[in-house]
Amino acid sequence: MRIFLDINVILDVPLQRPGSASSQKVLELCTEPGNSGFIAWHSLATLNYLLSKAIDHASANAFLLDLIDQVDVGPASTLLARRALTLGFRDTEDAMQAVVAESLAADVIVTAMSLTSLAPPSPSKLQRNSFPPCLRRDEFIAIAESLQKPCSRQRFFGAISLSVDP
Repeated sequence: MRIFLDINVILDVPLQRPGSASSQKVLELCTEPGNSGFIAWHSLATLNYLLSKAIDHASANAFLLDLIDQVDVGPASTLLARRALTLGFRDTEDAMQAVVAESLAADVIVTAMSLTSLAPPSPSKLQRNSFPPCLRRDEFIAIAESLQKPCSRQRFFGAISLSVDP
């Protein structure tokens, strides 16, 4: 499964924020056979800036080097930037995350935040896009752990549809 990580899932771990154990579990699931984890290119700069302020620059770099040993970094291009800026998301950074996840053909976006922040402004915009489903980290862990590993895309999406209340 192709797992795209929202920046807040990553920040939880070194900053030991509430939910950091769940975020660490998500990172571990990215490294299991049959799974691949991804982050956006622009997330590296944001992570470095925030971690350098909270901890120190050397520790921030060491964390990021370890992170990119475990997950792959998504592409950046003028085309992706233009797409993100014209989608009409309330938050440009979230639009950039969604566009990178889409370009990677990610199966899921895992976030630590409210799902409304990663949603396009209207259902009609969502129907015209091929963004992967977005799950909070605990929802993702519960579904992924309930399935045999490695988790196939078909089995994962079947589990998502079973877990959503009508």
